[in-house]
Amino acid sequence: MAGAATGDPNSFMVVDCLLPGQLRKLGATKTYLTARRAVRTSALDCEIRGGEYVAYDRANYATSLKVWLPLAEKGDTLAQVYVGEIFEKGMGLPPDYATAAHWYRKAADQGSNRAQISLGFLYERGLGVNHDPVSALNWYRKAAGMPEVITLESQPPTSPVQVQSLQATDRGTIPQIELIEPPLKATRSIEAPIIKTRSNQSRTIVGRVIASTAITRLSLNNQPLTVDAQGLFRGEIQIADSSQPVEIIAVDKKARTGSLRIIFVPESVEANVAVESAETASLAITASAIHQIDFGNYHALIIGNEDYLHLQKLDTPVNDANAIAKVLHDHYGFRNTLLLNANRYQILSAINKLREDMTDKDNLLIYYAGHGTLDRVNMRGYWQPVDAEESNTANWISTFDITDLLNVMSAKGVLVIADSCYSGAMTLSSVPNLAAGLSEEKRLQAFKQISSKRSRTVLTSGGLAPVLDGGGDGHSLFSKALLDMLENNHDIVEGLKLYQNTGKKVSFEASKIRFSQVPQYAAIRNAGHEAGDFFFVPR
Repeated sequence: MAGAATGDPNSFMVVDCLLPGQLRKLGATKTYLTARRAVRTSALDCEIRGGEYVAYDRANYATSLKVWLPLAEKGDTLAQVYVGEIFEKGMGLPPDYATAAHWYRKAADQGSNRAQISLGFLYERGLGVNHDPVSALNWYRKAAGMPEVITLESQPPTSPVQVQSLQATDRGTIPQIELIEPPLKATRSIEAPIIKTRSNQSRTIVGRVIASTAITRLSLNNQPLTVDAQGLFRGEIQIADSSQPVEIIAVDKKARTGSLRIIFVPESVEANVAVESAETASLAITASAIHQIDFGNYHALIIGNEDYLHLQKLDTPVNDANAIAKVLHDHYGFRNTLLLNANRYQILSAINKLREDMTDKDNLLIYYAGHGTLDRVNMRGYWQPVDAEESNTANWISTFDITDLLNVMSAKGVLVIADSCYSGAMTLSSVPNLAAGLSEEKRLQAFKQISSKRSRTVLTSGGLAPVLDGGGDGHSLFSKALLDMLENNHDIVEGLKLYQNTGKKVSFEASKIRFSQVPQYAAIRNAGHEAGDFFFVPR
């Protein structure tokens, strides 16, 4: 629960701190003072350690450069990354992406995974460098150390040279079909999965098509279906007294075809197909194999704000937060800090306490449900604590400030789940994406590699757009889908897979009431992401 409600929340903000030099003794008679040391830490920590920082001009790039540029010019890799981030952010001036790329490259050439990710992002978006998906992909893969698990999120290239360079590694080019209803679990069999059902009834089939180009034709047993802007579709199939095969076919504008086949079998009929049941077969890694991976310790800060003093009150965040806390503790062994109806000081104080306590053996999940808003002029997102006011930003919490705190945390993996907006997300391209159907041995090897990398990712309930409060049986639509996934999962699951399973359910349920809500998942810019991902490991 929340602790003290008052204090100076600005003392928790990250500053560029110059610590005093150390007084050292050489021999029996001689003493000398070492040079001052630069660190990024909270203002409070800097004060306690006797450091120097600029109190009223932290947003000015010149202030930060004064601390880090001399070290960067001497070849300090971390300082080079920080200088790149200063120029990329702008910090009071327009961003200088070309200079940012210059410093990222220096650090990337010295092996900095953070710099390699940031440089890949600039190439992917064409910021300060030529738009070059091939170079972006190469830098992302170099950072990950596993080329086969990194693919580009952005649109396919149009240059013939880029096409040739990416053809050999461009996975998922054919349309992919995912079922939402009825749900399917992964199976080792290559045969069509069997779904038991009642006879003489109509079954609704709901799914989503994922394709890099537009879908020109979608059919269910040769009957045309319509697909919406999010790739969602719905169809009906009549179940008789015998097995009913179902085939869904999607064709994109490049004439590439993807298909999915299932078989409905009435409960009164014996299935003579030699396949594993989709209800029981999964690709779960055995318990003995799980212990070969040191995933680390798990902590969660869970915030549910609904009883606002000056803004409209909400209905579900407290219920959502309590339910999320329960499933994380009971099913996954998280050590939770729960804040209900918390103000700005309480939220920042809790994050700062975790920053101080986290080590590189720890993982942290931050869940926020409550009001949020976006400053569209500066494209800066804010969380609004219970003491926030409509036209006064004094008690709002900038997601950029949260990002700064994540950047200086020692934690190995950090996942922010925001049932609100979170600006500052980078790209999905730098998040590892494991192919379906990997053997247990290869999947175990991939998990070991990915879990060794530092990750800073965010899952939002609706990107930067407004999201629904309610609609999920006492929970928000997003939280209900998230809870269903976490409660029914019995395997190790990555943050990306959590997003994929949760996102399609949220999009479909929102579309039923003619509301567009599309969850997003990405690495967080300038937070220290190094091509890892967050893992949920059931007890």
